[in-house]
Amino acid sequence: MTRRYMSVPHRGWLGQPQLRTGERGHRQATWFELFYDLAFVVIVGQIGLIVVHDPSWWGVGQAALLFSVVWWAWVGEVFYTTRFDADTDRAKRLIGTLQLIALTLLAASIARGGLADIRVIAAAYALVRTLQVLEIWRAQRFIPEARPLTRHFLIGYGSGVLLWWVGVALPVRWGAWLWGAGFLIEILTYVRGTRFHRRYPPHVSHLPERYGLFTILMLGESFIGAVAGSATRSLTWSAGVLVALSVAGAVAMWWIYFDRIDIEAITALSRPGTASQRPFVIWLFAHMPIAFGLALNGAGVDLLLHENTEHSRPSGLILIAGQIIFVLAEAVVCATAVGAGPPQLRLTHGVAARVISAAMLAVVALVAWQTDSAMLTLVLSAAVLWSVVIYDFIRGRHAGIIT
Repeated sequence: MTRRYMSVPHRGWLGQPQLRTGERGHRQATWFELFYDLAFVVIVGQIGLIVVHDPSWWGVGQAALLFSVVWWAWVGEVFYTTRFDADTDRAKRLIGTLQLIALTLLAASIARGGLADIRVIAAAYALVRTLQVLEIWRAQRFIPEARPLTRHFLIGYGSGVLLWWVGVALPVRWGAWLWGAGFLIEILTYVRGTRFHRRYPPHVSHLPERYGLFTILMLGESFIGAVAGSATRSLTWSAGVLVALSVAGAVAMWWIYFDRIDIEAITALSRPGTASQRPFVIWLFAHMPIAFGLALNGAGVDLLLHENTEHSRPSGLILIAGQIIFVLAEAVVCATAVGAGPPQLRLTHGVAARVISAAMLAVVALVAWQTDSAMLTLVLSAAVLWSVVIYDFIRGRHAGIIT
């Protein structure tokens, strides 16, 4: 059984972290967590503009690279808050404030030209991660029973962040190698730390809510793209239909993810009979392409609705590519629910439906390239996405889950 830990709250003004492992019941995100996420809305918006200004493989590649680093910085904070955050820990809020300053500098550097200001971007990321390592060090100091966990991540994350700082001090051509090595060390630290997930599991309601909130924020990029793109058009019925179709596509993706959110990989950590923790790790990392696919979809909507764009064909491909990445990553999330417990026919069919929809979207991409029609691209892509929604509903009702 999962061990339950309690730590004595500090009575001083600064407060101290508390071990939240073993808590039961619902635990919602704090107001500061929601406030913290706003910085990432701005950062992702700036990353999306890279694709809008340069809808090429190079532009998308820059966006993917930056998004991976930014997403991992967000994961680092969620790793801490789901296990150690306490409402009375004011020192944590102050450290979070310093992170927000660094994240704002990161967004400003991206806005100045993507990777053109890469040294400042790397320094801002290193500062955010250094502050997160400081949070873990505080948890080690105040919570002795959590030291096996905190020691592992202090050594691993600390080593990776150190390489980032050394890279900042070197010429970019050398620093890039150290930044890549540091990032790889951080990822491997997390993967090798899976043995701690059962002893110190994340909260079964708080963690899915945090990832769900981030997914909603990424869905918001589609609305931003629809507004920015349609603002260049005259107010006509065709412009209104294009906006409606882009919103319909975003709603379908929301429905696909949230109408049957699969958290079995998380709840399985609290079941002693489940030996493998691999489904949880896959569940976690699958959310990166889910979020990036949604961000790419938002940039595609902006480009596709822009009246005077010179990149109409790439616009449709970017939109469809974002949707394909999303549904395939969502299929992986659905598959982790199967892998975390006894196979469920509803879930295995859900994986198949998403893979088939990705193939159908690839056909839509070919049609979009040949016809160069924004209207047709949005109609067909929305139809494919809503077919998944309808299939999930029918399958869920047949299984007795939806009444």
